[in-house]
Amino acid sequence: MTVFVPYAKPKSVERTIVRPKMDFLGPKYKDKAKQVADYLAKIGDPNGPFMFEGQEIDSRGYVIETATQEVLGDYVTPHVIEPSFGIDRTVYTILEHAYDEDTIDGERRIVLRLQRGIAPIEVAVFSLVKALNEKAVEVFKILRAEGFLVEYDDSGTIGRRYRRHDEIGTPFAVTIDHETIENGTVTIRDRDTTKQIRRPITSLAVTLREMLERGFTASHVKTND
Repeated sequence: MTVFVPYAKPKSVERTIVRPKMDFLGPKYKDKAKQVADYLAKIGDPNGPFMFEGQEIDSRGYVIETATQEVLGDYVTPHVIEPSFGIDRTVYTILEHAYDEDTIDGERRIVLRLQRGIAPIEVAVFSLVKALNEKAVEVFKILRAEGFLVEYDDSGTIGRRYRRHDEIGTPFAVTIDHETIENGTVTIRDRDTTKQIRRPITSLAVTLREMLERGFTASHVKTND
């Protein structure tokens, strides 16, 4: 299982070698003397004792000496190091790192604080009441056309929907309420702080893209709290 790799030019190398003494090995090992001699000649580490077929070779059967040899190349054993791990370990580490619990308005909240760049859903769109579902779907389609990873959710109360998306790590929630019909604005809620701001639907995509890149910053709140 070795491969000979030749040098570009032969090298003269001074090595400590084990030289068999056939005048001793012959009478002692008889028909196995050559096998013993070949074994000794191939020893890379000249530090004894040396064993052959479970028995120590008599030290009178060899001489350890220094010799200069011409070396044409090296014998190497090819090998491959292939560390690997499954995607499940990576996902588990991300979930373990992102999982958090806090208290909002006296209630325990589970929140998955995923980095915005890896959140499977970037924006959730809700309607405050069922009568506004049609407008919410319209906003959902606008954001989807803009390339956002967006989900429309009208199941349960608005509070339950917020909590549900907090748990799966959705960074921002857009809510359509009665003011949306009056002035064309919506609320944007931040997952981590639960703070909300109002923005026009016409600039919603630009605002969300900035938030996904920079987060919910103080400048957002200051501009339009």
